[in-house]
Amino acid sequence: MDGLVSFDVKDRYGTSSGTINIFGAEAAGPNPNALSTTEKHTISKETLASILDTSDLVTTDVAYRFDAGNRLEFYSRSSGDPARVVLNTDDADHATRAIKAFGIDFNTAAQGSGETEFNMHVTDRTLKFQIGANKSQQLGFAIVNTSAESLQLNGLDITSTRAATKALGLIDAAVNRISSERSKLGSLQNRLNSTINNLNVTSTNLQATESKIRDVDIATETVEFTRSQIMIQAGTAQLAQARGLSQNALTLLQG
Repeated sequence: MDGLVSFDVKDRYGTSSGTINIFGAEAAGPNPNALSTTEKHTISKETLASILDTSDLVTTDVAYRFDAGNRLEFYSRSSGDPARVVLNTDDADHATRAIKAFGIDFNTAAQGSGETEFNMHVTDRTLKFQIGANKSQQLGFAIVNTSAESLQLNGLDITSTRAATKALGLIDAAVNRISSERSKLGSLQNRLNSTINNLNVTSTNLQATESKIRDVDIATETVEFTRSQIMIQAGTAQLAQARGLSQNALTLLQG
């Protein structure tokens, strides 16, 4: 027998929970399967949770919870603009019962913007390589978390067609993310190889320049040494001549 209200839930991928049947007891009567559209109906929190837990809702990206007032809320496990929670019923009578019995209006659609304001403390974990001799001549990059949990690949359910379809979507997204990271790392490796080659050329040029400077210094010192030697030798020769002149003068005086 159909429930008092039958509906399905769809997520951002279009995966459906299938038909969920909710039975309720009239607040004014004991009939548990009453289909009245004019009375308020009640259902226990535990019974409703049991119905949802045994449905295919678990195969979708949508989950449920009860607020402080024990009111049922459906929410998307995803975040941002793509998140979707769509409740639908194809039976007009069930739509009427939903409004009368439980206050659910399937004719009204509400879509969130996916925008949330919050404060976040971000720690810079970028790896930085000093590739130049001056300040800020650095090459930085970061590697994203590629664990199964971050890629939403933990506990994939492939026991049904809906669940397998959702799992394929998650696997495709994970493969694309890994491929993107591999391309980034390949580009980084090319940049590092180019930087290493440039540094090797710079190092070779620096060594050659230093060698030339040393050669110039040695030549200068050699010239200075030779000049000093010439000056010393010339001074010695002049001193010897001066001594010879004094000896000649004494010889003439004695003679």
